[in-house]
Amino acid sequence: EIRNCRQAIVLYTKALELDDNRYQDFLGRGQCYQMLGQWQEAKESYLESVRLLPNATAVKALADMALLAAQYQQAKEFYLILMASPGHQRELAKQEFVALDLFDNPQIYFMSQTLVRDRELTTVITNQSGHAVRGLDVSFDVEINGEGRQAEVSAGALQVGGQVQLYPGWFLGDNDELSKIRVSVTRVRR
Repeated sequence: EIRNCRQAIVLYTKALELDDNRYQDFLGRGQCYQMLGQWQEAKESYLESVRLLPNATAVKALADMALLAAQYQQAKEFYLILMASPGHQRELAKQEFVALDLFDNPQIYFMSQTLVRDRELTTVITNQSGHAVRGLDVSFDVEINGEGRQAEVSAGALQVGGQVQLYPGWFLGDNDELSKIRVSVTRVRR
Protein backbone atom coordinates (compact mmCIF):
# COMPACT_ATOMS: atom_id res chain seq x y z
CA GLU A 1 0.00 0.00 0.00
CA ILE A 2 2.81 2.42 0.90
CA ARG A 3 4.61 1.64 -2.34
CA ASN A 4 1.39 2.21 -4.31
CA CYS A 5 0.94 5.58 -2.59
CA ARG A 6 4.46 6.66 -3.44
CA GLN A 7 3.93 5.68 -7.06
CA ALA A 8 0.55 7.41 -7.13
CA ILE A 9 2.08 10.63 -5.77
CA VAL A 10 4.59 10.61 -8.64
CA LEU A 11 1.78 10.07 -11.17
CA TYR A 12 -0.48 12.74 -9.63
CA THR A 13 2.40 15.21 -9.61
CA LYS A 14 3.18 14.51 -13.28
CA ALA A 15 -0.50 14.92 -14.19
CA LEU A 16 -0.62 18.23 -12.31
CA GLU A 17 2.46 19.45 -14.19
CA LEU A 18 0.44 18.98 -17.39
CA ASP A 19 -2.82 20.45 -16.02
CA ASP A 20 -2.88 22.04 -12.58
CA ASN A 21 -6.63 22.72 -12.69
CA ARG A 22 -7.74 19.19 -11.84
CA TYR A 23 -9.00 19.15 -8.27
CA GLN A 24 -9.24 15.33 -8.36
CA ASP A 25 -5.49 14.99 -8.80
CA PHE A 26 -4.79 17.28 -5.85
CA LEU A 27 -7.36 15.33 -3.82
CA GLY A 28 -5.84 11.96 -4.71
CA ARG A 29 -2.34 13.19 -4.01
CA GLY A 30 -3.50 14.60 -0.67
CA GLN A 31 -5.00 11.25 0.28
CA CYS A 32 -1.74 9.49 -0.56
CA TYR A 33 0.35 11.97 1.40
CA GLN A 34 -2.02 11.56 4.34
CA MET A 35 -1.72 7.76 4.21
CA LEU A 36 2.06 8.16 4.32
CA GLY A 37 1.84 10.53 7.29
CA GLN A 38 3.19 13.48 5.30
CA TRP A 39 0.74 15.90 6.88
CA GLN A 40 2.01 19.22 5.50
CA GLU A 41 2.09 17.93 1.92
CA ALA A 42 -1.36 16.39 2.38
CA LYS A 43 -2.72 19.67 3.73
CA GLU A 44 -1.27 21.66 0.82
CA SER A 45 -2.77 19.27 -1.73
CA TYR A 46 -6.18 19.26 0.01
CA LEU A 47 -6.23 23.05 0.20
CA GLU A 48 -5.45 23.30 -3.50
CA SER A 49 -8.20 20.79 -4.27
CA VAL A 50 -10.69 22.88 -2.26
CA ARG A 51 -9.49 26.08 -3.94
CA LEU A 52 -10.23 24.59 -7.35
CA LEU A 53 -13.53 22.98 -6.34
CA PRO A 54 -14.86 22.93 -2.80
CA ASN A 55 -15.45 19.27 -1.98
CA ALA A 56 -16.49 17.51 1.20
CA THR A 57 -13.80 14.83 0.98
CA ALA A 58 -10.92 17.31 1.09
CA VAL A 59 -12.56 19.56 3.70
CA LYS A 60 -13.29 16.55 5.96
CA ALA A 61 -9.66 15.41 5.64
CA LEU A 62 -8.46 18.93 6.52
CA ALA A 63 -10.76 19.02 9.55
CA ASP A 64 -9.57 15.61 10.73
CA MET A 65 -5.90 16.54 10.30
CA ALA A 66 -6.41 19.81 12.21
CA LEU A 67 -8.10 17.85 14.99
CA LEU A 68 -5.20 15.38 15.19
CA ALA A 69 -2.77 18.29 15.37
CA ALA A 70 -4.79 19.83 18.25
CA GLN A 71 -5.60 22.84 16.05
CA TYR A 72 -9.15 22.98 17.35
CA GLN A 73 -10.12 26.40 16.03
CA GLN A 74 -9.01 25.44 12.53
CA ALA A 75 -10.87 22.12 12.79
CA LYS A 76 -14.02 24.02 13.81
CA GLU A 77 -13.68 26.26 10.74
CA PHE A 78 -13.49 23.25 8.44
CA TYR A 79 -16.44 21.58 10.18
CA LEU A 80 -18.45 24.78 9.67
CA ILE A 81 -17.76 24.56 5.94
CA LEU A 82 -18.94 20.94 5.93
CA MET A 83 -22.08 21.87 7.84
CA ALA A 84 -23.02 24.22 5.02
CA SER A 85 -22.46 21.66 2.29
CA PRO A 86 -25.04 19.19 1.01
CA GLY A 87 -24.61 15.48 1.60
CA HIS A 88 -24.14 12.97 4.36
CA GLN A 89 -21.17 14.81 5.91
CA ARG A 90 -23.39 17.63 7.21
CA GLU A 91 -24.75 15.91 10.33
CA LEU A 92 -21.39 14.34 11.25
CA ALA A 93 -19.70 17.72 10.86
CA LYS A 94 -22.31 19.31 13.13
CA GLN A 95 -21.63 16.72 15.84
CA GLU A 96 -17.88 17.21 15.57
CA PHE A 97 -18.22 21.00 15.59
CA VAL A 98 -20.40 20.98 18.71
CA ALA A 99 -18.04 18.55 20.46
CA LEU A 100 -15.24 21.11 19.99
CA ASP A 101 -17.29 24.28 20.47
CA LEU A 102 -18.74 22.97 23.71
CA PHE A 103 -15.53 23.96 25.51
CA ASP A 104 -15.33 27.45 24.00
CA ASN A 105 -19.01 28.37 24.26
CA PRO A 106 -20.71 26.15 26.83
CA GLN A 107 -23.47 28.67 27.50
CA ILE A 108 -24.87 28.02 24.01
CA TYR A 109 -25.49 24.32 24.62
CA PHE A 110 -26.99 24.31 28.11
CA MET A 111 -30.33 25.91 29.00
CA SER A 112 -30.93 27.20 32.50
CA GLN A 113 -34.22 27.87 34.23
CA THR A 114 -33.92 29.70 37.53
CA LEU A 115 -36.61 29.81 40.20
CA VAL A 116 -37.16 30.07 43.94
CA ARG A 117 -38.29 26.81 45.55
CA ASP A 118 -38.95 26.60 49.28
CA ARG A 119 -37.37 30.06 49.64
CA GLU A 120 -34.10 28.83 48.12
CA LEU A 121 -32.74 30.04 44.78
CA THR A 122 -32.22 27.12 42.39
CA THR A 123 -31.61 26.54 38.72
CA VAL A 124 -32.25 23.59 36.45
CA ILE A 125 -29.61 23.06 33.75
CA THR A 126 -30.57 21.05 30.64
CA ASN A 127 -27.94 19.54 28.36
CA GLN A 128 -28.94 20.39 24.78
CA SER A 129 -25.50 19.79 23.28
CA GLY A 130 -26.09 16.33 21.88
CA HIS A 131 -23.05 15.11 23.87
CA ALA A 132 -22.83 13.58 27.33
CA VAL A 133 -20.50 15.47 29.69
CA ARG A 134 -18.56 14.35 32.77
CA GLY A 135 -19.28 17.57 34.60
CA LEU A 136 -19.82 21.30 34.38
CA ASP A 137 -19.33 24.50 36.36
CA VAL A 138 -22.14 27.01 36.66
CA SER A 139 -21.83 30.66 37.63
CA PHE A 140 -24.59 32.45 39.55
CA ASP A 141 -24.64 36.25 39.52
CA VAL A 142 -27.67 37.94 41.11
CA GLU A 143 -28.79 40.90 43.16
CA ILE A 144 -30.73 40.35 46.35
CA ASN A 145 -32.14 43.58 47.77
CA GLY A 146 -29.74 45.51 45.52
CA GLU A 147 -26.68 43.65 46.84
CA GLY A 148 -24.66 41.69 44.27
CA ARG A 149 -23.90 38.05 44.96
CA GLN A 150 -21.82 35.55 43.02
CA ALA A 151 -21.33 31.83 43.38
CA GLU A 152 -19.79 29.00 41.39
CA VAL A 153 -21.38 25.54 41.62
CA SER A 154 -20.15 22.31 40.02
CA ALA A 155 -22.24 19.40 38.79
CA GLY A 156 -21.32 15.86 37.87
CA ALA A 157 -22.13 13.84 34.76
CA LEU A 158 -25.00 14.99 32.59
CA GLN A 159 -26.36 12.85 29.78
CA VAL A 160 -27.74 14.13 26.47
CA GLY A 161 -31.04 15.84 27.25
CA GLY A 162 -30.41 15.32 30.96
CA GLN A 163 -31.12 17.84 33.67
CA VAL A 164 -29.48 18.74 36.95
CA GLN A 165 -30.78 21.01 39.69
CA LEU A 166 -28.20 23.27 41.34
CA TYR A 167 -28.33 25.47 44.44
CA PRO A 168 -25.94 28.33 45.19
CA GLY A 169 -26.96 28.19 48.86
CA TRP A 170 -28.97 31.41 49.07
CA PHE A 171 -32.23 31.48 51.03
CA LEU A 172 -34.66 34.34 50.51
CA GLY A 173 -36.88 35.98 53.11
CA ASP A 174 -40.49 36.95 52.44
CA ASN A 175 -39.54 40.55 51.65
CA ASP A 176 -36.33 39.89 49.73
CA GLU A 177 -36.23 41.26 46.20
CA LEU A 178 -34.38 39.22 43.61
CA SER A 179 -33.13 40.97 40.44
CA LYS A 180 -30.50 40.85 37.68
CA ILE A 181 -30.38 37.06 37.67
CA ARG A 182 -27.65 35.64 35.46
CA VAL A 183 -26.86 31.93 35.48
CA SER A 184 -24.46 30.45 32.95
CA VAL A 185 -22.40 27.36 32.33
CA THR A 186 -18.78 28.47 32.41
CA ARG A 187 -16.89 25.19 31.99
CA VAL A 188 -17.58 21.73 30.63
CA ARG A 189 -15.67 18.52 31.35
CA ARG A 190 -15.95 15.63 28.85
